[in-house]
Amino acid sequence: AVAFLFGLPAAWLAERTDIPFRAAIHALMFSWMAVPPLVMAFGWILLLNPNNGAINVALRQGFSLAESPLTINSMWAMIAITGVSLVPTTFVMVSNILRNMDPQLENAATVSGAGRLTVLRRITLPLLSPGILSVAIYLFMVMVQAFDVPLAIGLTARVPVLSTRIYV
Repeated sequence: AVAFLFGLPAAWLAERTDIPFRAAIHALMFSWMAVPPLVMAFGWILLLNPNNGAINVALRQGFSLAESPLTINSMWAMIAITGVSLVPTTFVMVSNILRNMDPQLENAATVSGAGRLTVLRRITLPLLSPGILSVAIYLFMVMVQAFDVPLAIGLTARVPVLSTRIYV
């Protein structure tokens, strides 16, 4: 859900609109895919560690807080980090689906007087739904076998998931 929340709108913006720096968005997504999820998890640990994470230290000093407001040691943090690490994969897969979908159908509906919401609901989503379902199935399978983030965060936080239970 996190990967779709960010990846789907980014793919739609890059493929179906004329926003500037489209090539830069594609390059950033592909370069983001080059960072292994384990390295990304350690980066988030350095940012959000309750004792000495850079963001928590800045928030404690900036707002004179006694305790750290953010924590990395939770199931929700693992879900968010893993979801964010799958955004580039979602972007690439959905952008290819959008690129191969004929935009003339949407243009014909718009010329016929249909509003943007109607075009989205009656033409774009029905055409995209098989592709989005296949991306969702693929991402679900990736999440079932994900081991990097639960290993880095889940073992130290004592938050068990399937892959770390198998490992232990």
